[in-house]
Amino acid sequence: VVMDVGQGDAILVQDGSHALLVDTGPDGAVVDALARLHVVHLDAVLLTHLHDDHYGGLDDLVGHVTCDEVLVARGVAQEMPDEVAKACDELAHGCVREVGCGDECVVGGFVARVVWPWTPVTGTVNEDSLELVVSYEEGGQSLSALLTGDAEREETSQVVAAGEVGDID
Repeated sequence: VVMDVGQGDAILVQDGSHALLVDTGPDGAVVDALARLHVVHLDAVLLTHLHDDHYGGLDDLVGHVTCDEVLVARGVAQEMPDEVAKACDELAHGCVREVGCGDECVVGGFVARVVWPWTPVTGTVNEDSLELVVSYEEGGQSLSALLTGDAEREETSQVVAAGEVGDID
């Protein structure tokens, strides 16, 4: 579900009781969007990069949903602004996990595989955005999507040229 959170990103990947929130939008609108979908628990929140329109709603989630962990790109955990680190601590009890190319997050029948960045990053520029290939397959039905955060054409074209993406819906 691509959630309407104003000028920002928040995408919910959900299968049954399992849910991954990719980015949180700029503010508390994400809390209302999750409430409309009756989501009270998140397996993980994945922050594509450290721009406010992608992480700004993180602290608003505290007290409204429970969360097992926060995922960020390799190298980003030590670069997080204090308010982001504090929100991660309160939301996921400090469970921040860095992920890199090839790592997967399984959400029910969905698999979200990291395809960018290839090296550790700071997360402070668009080019550092985590890119994910999200796939689902069950009973002859399938879906594949590419979530790019704010990655630019240069980064995405490298991922596609390397054969990391394949056919997407």
